[in-house]
Amino acid sequence: MIYFLEKHCSKKKIIIGVIYIAFINLIAFPFFPKLFEATYTHTGILDLHFGFDTNEVLNILRTLGTAGRQIYFLSTLLIDFPYALIYGFIYSFILIFLLKKTQIYKRVRYFVFLPFFISFFDIIENSFIIYFINAYPNINGSAVVIASFSNQLKWIFAVLTALSVLSVLLKIIYQKLKSS
Repeated sequence: MIYFLEKHCSKKKIIIGVIYIAFINLIAFPFFPKLFEATYTHTGILDLHFGFDTNEVLNILRTLGTAGRQIYFLSTLLIDFPYALIYGFIYSFILIFLLKKTQIYKRVRYFVFLPFFISFFDIIENSFIIYFINAYPNINGSAVVIASFSNQLKWIFAVLTALSVLSVLLKIIYQKLKSS
């Protein structure tokens, strides 16, 4: 898998991917509900929480109402699932691109898989969100625990990925300063 990622990593794909990520976060997620004139707002959804319990799930889904739940379902299915797959590759490409500029790439190259853990747990979370919307108001507490745990792991791996990118950037800066 690492050879596949290295082979397909390019500046062009990273730039296109970053534009795609920005588009999804700044345009698609916020404006998708407006297409359907729903009161649903992206800021009140489970995906953005760090963990949640059954009462939070029920409160959010109740607050969204029928139209909001339908929009949440559609945005999770049509935007968030593909987004989770794509950003895993883009962040992995960014790590490969940056790590190859250091002397430590061979030793730490498996860090490029961190973004796929974000994607994996995001997909699990999204699957449960779809289930919650379809099952509302009969939400299974055990399913909430699994979804919440997946949500927390998604955010933990997101932080680890961001810290990895930041530390590699600092390493590159240090190397450039040291060589000048």
